[in-house]
Amino acid sequence: MALDITVRTVPAVHVALLTRKAPGFGPEHVGPVVGPMFPEVAGRVAQAGVAVDGPPLAEYAADESGDGSGALVTVAFPVPVSTTAVPGLEVDTLPGIDQAAVTVYHGAMTGIGEAWTAFMDRLTADGYVLTGACREVYLSEPGVPESEWDTELIQPVTAS
Repeated sequence: MALDITVRTVPAVHVALLTRKAPGFGPEHVGPVVGPMFPEVAGRVAQAGVAVDGPPLAEYAADESGDGSGALVTVAFPVPVSTTAVPGLEVDTLPGIDQAAVTVYHGAMTGIGEAWTAFMDRLTADGYVLTGACREVYLSEPGVPESEWDTELIQPVTAS
């Protein structure tokens, strides 16, 4: 898989969000958890009459178990900075990332796991140390066929 990777700063983003646990990383564990979260968060934001202020995103981090087996899955929709509450969701600012490796995956979610594996393998081979929670930003407009989706993969890194 050919990857066009850039290393850049990722800005902070003010969001309405929902976090749930998944039994592990990888599409087989994360997919059943994250999939239903998008319509739930979108519905709550719409019901509150809050404008969406950018593309939706997901963030994936290790859970508190400490052994790397579980994942915390966050689905977030950017909202105006003036937004302080959305019933049923947390409103917060996801911090910016000083140094992140970024690539864009083009295709259906069925291939996202393979894309992440290739991305992580390439970063490791290039001498980067993976740090912090990774993110996906869903760049495609509603109505675009899933096979044509563009998803930005973001991984915080430091040089080794």
